[in-house]
Amino acid sequence: MKFRLRITYTVVLFTLALRPGLLPAQQEKLEKPVTIRMKGVSMSDALLALGDRAGLTFSYSTHLIDKKKLVDLVYAQEPLRRILDELFEGKISGIRVQGNHVSIRLRETSLPGRISGQVRAASGEALPGASVVLKGTSIGMQTDATGGYALRAVPPGKYTIEIRSIGYLPQTRSVSIGDGGQLALSFSLEEDKRQLNEVVVEGRTAAREIRESGFSVTAIDAKKYANTSLDVNQVLNRSTGVRIRESGGLGSDFTFAINGLSGRYVRFFIDGVPMENLGQAFNLNNFPASLVERIEVYKGVVPGTLGSDALGGAVNIVTNKSIRHFLDVSHSYGSFNTHRSALTAQYKDARRGLSILAKGFYNYSDNNYRMRNDPEHNVLIEVAEEGKWVAKDGLRRFYDRYQSGMGQAEVNLTDKKWADKFSAGFSYAQYNKQLQTGASVNVVNGGRYATGYTLSPSLSYAKTGFLVKGLSVTLNAGAGYDRYSVRDTASYPYDWSGGFIRPLPPHREKATGYLYTNRSLLARANVDYSLHRQHSVTATYNANIMTRHSENELDPAYEMGPDNHLQKHIAALSLNSALLEDRLSNNLFAKYYGLYASKNIIVETEYIKDDEGHYTTINHFDQKRSYSGFFGYGMASRSKITSAWGIKTSVEKTYRLLDGNELFGDGLFYLGNPDLRPESSYNFNLGSYYDYRKDAHGLNVEVGAFYRDARDFIFNRMIRGLNPQINEFTDYTQPYNAGKVQIKGLEAEVKYRYGKLLNAGVNFSVQHAIDNRRYNDGVTRYENITYKNKIPNQPWLFGNADLGIGRDGILGRESRLQLDWYTQYVHWFYLTWEALGSRESKNTIPTQLIHNASVTTSWLNGKYNLSLESRNLNNEIAYDNFRLQKAGRSFHVKLRCVIR
Repeated sequence: MKFRLRITYTVVLFTLALRPGLLPAQQEKLEKPVTIRMKGVSMSDALLALGDRAGLTFSYSTHLIDKKKLVDLVYAQEPLRRILDELFEGKISGIRVQGNHVSIRLRETSLPGRISGQVRAASGEALPGASVVLKGTSIGMQTDATGGYALRAVPPGKYTIEIRSIGYLPQTRSVSIGDGGQLALSFSLEEDKRQLNEVVVEGRTAAREIRESGFSVTAIDAKKYANTSLDVNQVLNRSTGVRIRESGGLGSDFTFAINGLSGRYVRFFIDGVPMENLGQAFNLNNFPASLVERIEVYKGVVPGTLGSDALGGAVNIVTNKSIRHFLDVSHSYGSFNTHRSALTAQYKDARRGLSILAKGFYNYSDNNYRMRNDPEHNVLIEVAEEGKWVAKDGLRRFYDRYQSGMGQAEVNLTDKKWADKFSAGFSYAQYNKQLQTGASVNVVNGGRYATGYTLSPSLSYAKTGFLVKGLSVTLNAGAGYDRYSVRDTASYPYDWSGGFIRPLPPHREKATGYLYTNRSLLARANVDYSLHRQHSVTATYNANIMTRHSENELDPAYEMGPDNHLQKHIAALSLNSALLEDRLSNNLFAKYYGLYASKNIIVETEYIKDDEGHYTTINHFDQKRSYSGFFGYGMASRSKITSAWGIKTSVEKTYRLLDGNELFGDGLFYLGNPDLRPESSYNFNLGSYYDYRKDAHGLNVEVGAFYRDARDFIFNRMIRGLNPQINEFTDYTQPYNAGKVQIKGLEAEVKYRYGKLLNAGVNFSVQHAIDNRRYNDGVTRYENITYKNKIPNQPWLFGNADLGIGRDGILGRESRLQLDWYTQYVHWFYLTWEALGSRESKNTIPTQLIHNASVTTSWLNGKYNLSLESRNLNNEIAYDNFRLQKAGRSFHVKLRCVIR
């Protein structure tokens, strides 16, 4: 708004300066500051009110304006001439002042034109801060954080539009626009090789904008991993404060932790939309990094715009969104018969504003890596021989195959009068996973597996200037149909030779198979209104509705009860401010968390005996319903000391609402608890960043401290007895509220870059998580024995280091050779509480020091790419979890082709 006023103000001033009849005294009348506030009034009423304030009368050609149009006058000490030009939308061609009368001459033209679009690099990366100018005019602007621009109030005519961005070759294009014309023009800039070979110049990229916000957030540029066979999990595991623990090879179960809070405490998003309705078949450990542009990791405090109930943080995956036709296809093959393929393709018709985007991936692995004896950590790979258990080294996993795939299609309409973007999409994902081990290598399965598939249609809509100026709206809606099952068809227990040991007891010979169907609906609305150049208000609403149906596939007569229902409603209101020329930014927000649950519970079990003495079990169910609401709040602030150095702080009172498994159970050995209360936490972050750039040198330093005070923390307790879900006596797990956990820690990261030749980085995280329950279950006479003890089975010290060396032109023109080395360190930690037992008697997860290396070659400016990788190069016996060995040394090769 202010920029457009500045342009039109300049045009009017220039016009007035050429008019010989306009005297200085008359000019002063047009420069008189006016304060007025009126909304929704006609043009005639607006000019009458404006004349009363300025002591003037106005005349103009009424046939050249829309008499029915209602306008807003909200100005504080603004010059009269600026208000008039804004009121007449840039149509003023001349002004004459005679005494106290102002005569306004208007151009005989329709509404002014508009030129809009996006500016990106040839690689597809958005270019924020790029200059977009109509040469020979005062009309111009810089692109926003997404590379978008919109030149408004463009008079009819022929122009040359020029695009410039530091580090890229400038681009010009001739355009012609008619009365009220709407042009959609997007640009793709090539890198300036002469400049970039000597010095790397970074503008204000989207990743840098995020890093310099008030939130404790890590922005990972995923494009540099596009030529590797890594998945999103493996990329995230290299970032500060993040620790991902996997139980095995490709597709295995994993836990994700940020600053000591893991699993359900972290929420995941794709392009700002929650992943909750994408089902079991879609996960971070099967999503290729080549489909991702960047990853945002919010630690502790999460912005209200994401509409999340995260307790420990959130991860937002931003996928590739190119502005042109392109095809990106890759395939990798590696050890253990591992195949990973990925494809992204887009067709775009810029004239019609139409694009069709298709994405997909496929993963397969036998996961038949060798298991190794490790007596030091009580890991023995045993087989049964002549009635004795014998440890044998190097036996392969024989029942751990994993297979998954995903396909997604999306149709987009952009730059329409009624929408900046409208999208309709559909995705399908499936998986099939054999389950080789249970909680440790001592239990070997030969017939247990999990399968599932998910269907997910979606719609999205985005519009700036929605109904009124300064109002932006984004709407998302999606549905999920998730169907998965866990089965065990084995009649024998197995050992590590792959053979069975003995028949199971008669009561365990029966195969089991439980089928679950989740139906979900997701609705999300984000409304942003610019109050002023320095202030804006954002309102977000997120609703997630889920229904779960359970059945026993292999015993249809067994009654699982009626369907369970779960609803989550999260609303947030944020006030964003940028003060002191953006040296100080603040984000204040408040959130509402609403939870509704309806769970079936067994109220009576009836046993009916037939004539032959067999019993039939009939369960009678009732529905237990509950609703609760909670309020949270927070703030994130960033202060720039210099252009390169800033300080960030954030604080939040947040809640994590319960998930389906916690309330309803999994139908097997995890029993839900309808009496659970949502967990809450006070989260605090304090950090600083420094970004130094000079010639070819670049240094980035980030340090941070964090504190978490979690209440109603949910623990799981083991119960031996009658499991009401399967009506058998067995060991099962049930969650309960009993915990208070306090976490505090430090983290730091240092990165150095020398042009395009060298990049190096190191980061570390240390966190101290303790049990803050002084008394057990409200008993005030006896102190909890683990009070102030470190939380067990959780890494507390870990870090990463990487080094990359690359050079262009070694293998020919437009080629590049890149060598990368990556090391990860994790300090050992206890499996159980420190206070229970002697140090010698307690089990530990050992220290890990894993090295990885890769060599990548590219030709024709990245069109063809070949990558060779080795993971766990030192062949370390690796554990993320107690006794669950990960793969040893492995090798992978990847081919990737990008056609633009």
